[in-house]
Amino acid sequence: WGQAVPAAARRRRGRATVCLGARARRRGSALSSGFGSHDARRKPLNMEMKYEGDAPPAYRESAAHATDDPFDDDAIGRLESELKALKESVEASRDELKTLRDDSTRPDPEGGSPLNRGFFNPTYKLSERTVRQLEDASEEVELEASMWDSAVFVGTSVAGRGASVLMVILVLFNICLQGFFAFIISSLGDDSPITDGDVDQLRWWRRNVGQSAKYYNAAKGETMARRVCDGDFGVEASGVQAELHQTLNDYLGDYGHKNAHDNSSKGPGISLCMLAVSLWIMTVFVDARGALDTLTALWVLPRGRRSEVRLTHDGQIVIEKLSRKRFVFVAFIQLIRLVIGAILIWNGSLYLAHTIDVGELILNAIALEFVLRVDELIYACFAPMRIRMLVKHCKAMSAPRFRACSGVDVRSILAFIACFGLALGIYLGPVLEQEKILEKAQHAMCGGDLDFVFAVDAVGVPWWSPTPKADESLEEFNFPNGETRRTLKREDVNRPYIFDDKGDGGETNVDRYVNVLLKQYGRPYFLRNCDYSLCDNTTLGKQYPQQSDKAAACCHARATKLTDASAVLNVQQATFQEVIEAENPTGLDILNSPFAGLTKNWRLGLADTVNKEPCGGCGYDKPLCDHATRTCVEVNCEAVRVYCGEANATGRLTRGFCPQLCGCNHPLSPLALALPFWGCGSVDTAGGYQQYMNEVPCEDASPEPKSESAIAYDKFLRREFNETRWSLFHFFLDNADTSAYALPLEANKAAVWDIRFLRRFGCQYLSDPTLWHSFNSTWDALFFDSLTKPDLVKPAYFLGRNLCVRGGNPFKPLSLFCPEACGCYRGDRDCPLECPTRVAADNVCPDYQQQILPKDWGWECAQRPKAQAFNAGIRVKPILPVAGPSGIGGLN
Repeated sequence: WGQAVPAAARRRRGRATVCLGARARRRGSALSSGFGSHDARRKPLNMEMKYEGDAPPAYRESAAHATDDPFDDDAIGRLESELKALKESVEASRDELKTLRDDSTRPDPEGGSPLNRGFFNPTYKLSERTVRQLEDASEEVELEASMWDSAVFVGTSVAGRGASVLMVILVLFNICLQGFFAFIISSLGDDSPITDGDVDQLRWWRRNVGQSAKYYNAAKGETMARRVCDGDFGVEASGVQAELHQTLNDYLGDYGHKNAHDNSSKGPGISLCMLAVSLWIMTVFVDARGALDTLTALWVLPRGRRSEVRLTHDGQIVIEKLSRKRFVFVAFIQLIRLVIGAILIWNGSLYLAHTIDVGELILNAIALEFVLRVDELIYACFAPMRIRMLVKHCKAMSAPRFRACSGVDVRSILAFIACFGLALGIYLGPVLEQEKILEKAQHAMCGGDLDFVFAVDAVGVPWWSPTPKADESLEEFNFPNGETRRTLKREDVNRPYIFDDKGDGGETNVDRYVNVLLKQYGRPYFLRNCDYSLCDNTTLGKQYPQQSDKAAACCHARATKLTDASAVLNVQQATFQEVIEAENPTGLDILNSPFAGLTKNWRLGLADTVNKEPCGGCGYDKPLCDHATRTCVEVNCEAVRVYCGEANATGRLTRGFCPQLCGCNHPLSPLALALPFWGCGSVDTAGGYQQYMNEVPCEDASPEPKSESAIAYDKFLRREFNETRWSLFHFFLDNADTSAYALPLEANKAAVWDIRFLRRFGCQYLSDPTLWHSFNSTWDALFFDSLTKPDLVKPAYFLGRNLCVRGGNPFKPLSLFCPEACGCYRGDRDCPLECPTRVAADNVCPDYQQQILPKDWGWECAQRPKAQAFNAGIRVKPILPVAGPSGIGGLN
């Protein structure tokens, strides 16, 4: 066995010169049958197979053409080196056995038997040489049964062409599949379940839904927010918020029983999350360590032009050499593996950190493990049998040893530091940030006062009352950021309250006042200790209290507090006209009044209807955005004059709070939207308006007035305001044309046609049937006229619509400008008091007002005016309003 082979035997061709025993030869012949049928020189990425023992005949024939001496001096030298190493190993084993034998037979000073020593004795120490041999053996790297490591045999002659092609397809499929999963997890990891924007939306829900009277359950006496936070399964709305609240309770702990000073009340969510993240990081590190071990093992292999493998006598395949091309190919595959692992370890950790459902957290951790093992599943399902055999029988490769100190190697220390540092970074970064956001969400939904209900009246003033289940105690956490009860009690009850639009969320008047209530300033603890003498600005005296801009929070809460929830529900049901008539019964410009207690609320409510984006948002002190200058200004009637003619919420509030400036209180003002429906209220019933009606002559407006009263009235208007009734009539038509855009399509078209005819014919359009299509016969005649007589127009009273009375058109009635054409009598609503009194002989309506349908259908009166609310009496000296530069509101 250990002697040199004679020189004569080396010259013999195709025959083995060393006998390894019959068993080794049989094993060599059996394993070689799978490799010798391929010619290694025909493959671009080739591995040359060498055999220990009898080589198969095919290989001997191929070797006979390759060299004259397959077992040359180099081969003999390698064999001698191996034999020498075996001898040294045998000697070392003998020494170790002798040491064990001596130790087992030595008497035990403590009286124990020799069997208690040796490997079972904790005092036994292995020799240093044996420990080094064990460490050397532990540095060997075995190929894993996965798509990544099996790529080392792709393209070799021993693998076969078909298996190599299939393996290339499987490797690409594995890369694409794991890359796709990595991309999906990356996109999911970036999506936090709750963001700061979502918290703002929850705060909006709390203000506008959770505490709103619209969603108040009167039978239970509970608000929607209270029902959601108590886990009421019978909520008819806000299901998303109820489910989120339950999820947060499971993750962070039950909010209703949490205590700011008791950590035991916290939920298991954060601990379970960090456990899952830590296990996931270690799992990916194990996979990455396998890739690095394979790379280092392949790196230390000798390089050659071709890759070479050898079959040992015990049936193992040894990779002796690796070509540079194959090393680059395998290294590229392993680098892709490391890149995918790097993406998965970070985004997978974020994905777990952003999972707030406890059940889903466990399932997601298992799913990530599945993604990491996709390569093993593909290998187990589709890898060819020959590739599996090569990987299974491939002998472990030697890897370089790492430095060790006291038995701890550098690689283990670095792996621990990396895993611990990454887990700590995930905790200090995404996990803690996510926990803060989740706590904000809990405070937004259930923090602060849950037991009050509020409603906003038609002019934007919030009114509120406590619910029957409200008590005097303060909640543990406050709205919106979770200040504790102790912090709240340390506040000075009467300190000036500063509205923080950005910190509290919401920039409207309603949001500000509801925030005050949500912060529990409406609870008895604050209202009982509030100094109400500091709530009002007393510079004008106690008789005229005005809400102070620097009032305490309890003052704001007390200003609009009602007795109970039913009163709040009544406020919600009041119409705009009813509220305006109640707040401003005489038609004054109350927005400028310093004496009205709710003036600040009215100003803020009106400002909230104006778009604030051009100014970048406006605060509490200057809430109105002036679009002309793009600056925030204070609210007064002059600042909102431009909205007097608009048919929107801003225009309605402007006309309701500033009726004099807009022209609601004068019958001849150009304001077209001068009806109670459009915000003017019932100013026509006020004494001032009736006085003006007493001045207006009962004659149609025209360029040349006829009666003495009409001539005198026009002279007065020309002398005082440089206007006449005819010019005011055309100003009114211009204003109506501008306001018609807000009407529905059919009403808009009808109004535009009416305005066109009134500009063309004046008041004559209302009383001259010769201008209309004939209604004196049939529908066919009407249709014939519309086709053959384009100069004729639609009848003014078509289908019974009467432009002279309220409701006949969207604007104020034309009887104010055309009393004669409208057939006015004294006592008819919106008719001058100078008109004649109706007698029994007078017709109910003029004949031309009966032409609402063709004559063959029968004629009858169009809409009739209602009776005047009251008679103001006889005429007096002309009185005109002094509201604005022109004197008649609405001119400018």
